[in-house]
Amino acid sequence: MNPDIALEYLERLIDIWNVTSQEIENSLIILYVEKVSSEWPAYQGMLAAGVVEPCMPGSEPGQLGTLRLRLTHFLERLQNYSPSMVIRSLGYEIPLYQELAILYGRQRECDKALMLYCHVLADRAKAEEFCDKYYEIDNQVYYKLLRMYQCPMSLEALRLDKFKLEEPKPDMGAAIDILVRHYKHIDVKEALRLLPEDTKLQDVEEFMCAILRDRTKDSRKKLTFKKLELIR
Repeated sequence: MNPDIALEYLERLIDIWNVTSQEIENSLIILYVEKVSSEWPAYQGMLAAGVVEPCMPGSEPGQLGTLRLRLTHFLERLQNYSPSMVIRSLGYEIPLYQELAILYGRQRECDKALMLYCHVLADRAKAEEFCDKYYEIDNQVYYKLLRMYQCPMSLEALRLDKFKLEEPKPDMGAAIDILVRHYKHIDVKEALRLLPEDTKLQDVEEFMCAILRDRTKDSRKKLTFKKLELIR
């Protein structure tokens, strides 16, 4: 069957007739992966020739951008497909980092997903959005984000060493920012153990002040409740 006709048929099954299964979703997503893969060499050629600048995922020129947007849409929305099967179909031959991050999240491999968001895509907002999404499933996910900024995984661990990427380096600025804004979701003792020995007090001053402010508020609330109980 013509791939375009197959895609249209599968999308109608899911979107209009509400018919779905793992087989249907796998077929749809893998067809999108194949379409993206077929468009990729032309985009790579334009990059090499300097015709276009590197684009954000989904904003590439021509059909490629549209296809990636659709692929991402279905990866995020559908619930029954097999992430491991889709990862195998990607084959690590083209740098679909955003799609891989979504798939690793679905497999609960949060470290790998966060490595991609933090150090490959360099998208802090997406990394935190990922943590918001998975916090109820994995309440250590913000700690993992903090750790990923301080102790990045190697590219080889994600089988990305074949691509022309710089090995990631610790980003203490981003780590401290996560501590300051998300300390309520992170075990403070474990977080402090992660900090390098040469960390200066002024580097974590804002973080420590935020904790003290919260604890002061909690103490005041408890004292107020005790007073109210005495009045009763």
